[in-house]
Amino acid sequence: MEIEACGEHQPEEPEHGPLPGEHGAHDAAALSFEFTSDPLCPRCGEPAPELARFCPKCGEPLAGTLAAPAWEPEPESEQDDALYLEREAVHALPYVHWFVTLVYSLLTLGLYQPIWLLRRRWGLGLLSRKPRLSSGVLWCCLVYLGVSLLANLGLGLMGGVMEEAGAVRGLEVLGALQGAFTIADGVLSLVVALILLTYVFRVRRILLDHFERMGRDVKVRWIWTLLLSVVYLQHKVNVGILRPYMEK
Repeated sequence: MEIEACGEHQPEEPEHGPLPGEHGAHDAAALSFEFTSDPLCPRCGEPAPELARFCPKCGEPLAGTLAAPAWEPEPESEQDDALYLEREAVHALPYVHWFVTLVYSLLTLGLYQPIWLLRRRWGLGLLSRKPRLSSGVLWCCLVYLGVSLLANLGLGLMGGVMEEAGAVRGLEVLGALQGAFTIADGVLSLVVALILLTYVFRVRRILLDHFERMGRDVKVRWIWTLLLSVVYLQHKVNVGILRPYMEK
């Protein structure tokens, strides 16, 4: 049966809808939209981009409804992180030749060791990504070593003056005072020496960890660290960290 409209003959639509396989272009588009891969917002039903974490229409969090993204940026490598920290630490690690460090240590009678650690504490902390050298402890060691040095020099000078003056009674009192001071100073000096030695080996551990992360074959021997202390560590800092930047 045909229906006449606008002067044209058109076939009458089936009474029970189109037969299977007779979908039009509009139906195909609707079906393709219905099965789209874009996730839908559980709150408003708005399609969201594949990697979206919030609905672009209502702001509903989508983290619980979306699958994990197919690609995620790789985290910064450990070597790149160590290189960045090293570039920051270079400005806080002064370059001093190992022989100059040795001369400083001899002229100051051991006072240069805590000074060396204090001056490089910040740069070494950057290399280790956490502070391992307490400035308070280092300042206490430095102050004690200074006071001990001045006290020994002062007692020796007073003994010489009294001996020239012939003050026998004063020399006896001064001798007893020197004996007590020597015992106390020996014990405290040993404690300070052990603390500084511990900090020196902490610096060695920081350098070893940093060289390992950077992939550099720089050895920091424990025996030379024990014998030469900051003189040897300064040499390793120069060779393994500072000198490559100076050559550039």
